[in-house]
Amino acid sequence: MNHNSLKSLNSFSVRHLEKSDLAPELYDNYIHYLKNISEIPYDGDRPFLSCEDVLDAHYLIGNHFLKKGEGMGGFGPKDFGLLSSAVARQLTSVGGMYVYDDMWEIASSLIFGLVNDHPFHDANKRTAFLSSVFLC
Repeated sequence: MNHNSLKSLNSFSVRHLEKSDLAPELYDNYIHYLKNISEIPYDGDRPFLSCEDVLDAHYLIGNHFLKKGEGMGGFGPKDFGLLSSAVARQLTSVGGMYVYDDMWEIASSLIFGLVNDHPFHDANKRTAFLSSVFLC
């Protein structure tokens, strides 16, 4: 997989979640949503988490709670447009200049977008937190 994300800028190895990473009941659901994501155009010039990265964070959260026997109110995005909108906030610009200049502002904009846009059925705040950990 080759997507422009912070993972490719740092020492993280870029990969999707493997079948062994998720509970069997989550994996097919994850693959379904992964295949339907439209990525945001990005030139790779700054830290950035893609929609795929945020989806990975969401499913890692879901997997954790499912394994603990707690489950969640639903898995995956309820609206791809809301997910794209939340993720695109990181790249907001005015007059050709990015609005969010440093990693903390970029992470804050992503958290704000995920919490307020509520793109997932459940675990939006948890996904936002884990995504910001990936970013920072």
